[in-house]
Amino acid sequence: LAADYTDTLLDAAYAEYEGDEMDERDQEVVSAVSGKLGFVYGEITAQGVRRLARRVHLGSGDRFYDLGSGVGRAVLHAFLEFGVQRSVGVELASSRHKQAELAWRRLQAAGFEDWAGCVSLVQGDILQEDCREATVIFVSSLCFSADFMRILALKLASCPDLRAVVSLQRFPDGINGFAVGEDWEGLEMSWMVGKDRDQVRA
Repeated sequence: LAADYTDTLLDAAYAEYEGDEMDERDQEVVSAVSGKLGFVYGEITAQGVRRLARRVHLGSGDRFYDLGSGVGRAVLHAFLEFGVQRSVGVELASSRHKQAELAWRRLQAAGFEDWAGCVSLVQGDILQEDCREATVIFVSSLCFSADFMRILALKLASCPDLRAVVSLQRFPDGINGFAVGEDWEGLEMSWMVGKDRDQVRA
């Protein structure tokens, strides 16, 4: 779909979203898994998704995974504008997951019900969920602990079709079988625009 139409659809899907409202229980659960700051929320913007897509040549043959997908905006964006074969979001916080599901239901009601199998929104631990089919993975990892990143790297190294990983911080020991891409101009994020703190792994 065209960028303008994608933006219109996403704006409608998230019309009632007023920002992250994670309760104390969700904060405790997320922090216990990914580190003490793991519950801090920010998301990639529409322009950030487009820059990511250009960088990794995201397209119809890809299975896109957003690990730590929050309210699911990037997952739905990848499906709408870039026509990925499958777009999957995994989010541990129940409040964020519920918002993602609501946005997807609204999109389906707006005419996308026939594509229900193309989008999957999962509430779960990204270290436990199966992502072996992924070809491109995005991780908004800025607040993840080093130990968590090391464990995640081991998981990603076992994905047979994975060709690119985009992460907001470096994996401390890299990912086995992957070259580390050079730092490049930053993805636009909700908390930080135009700064070079994200990297591509391809």
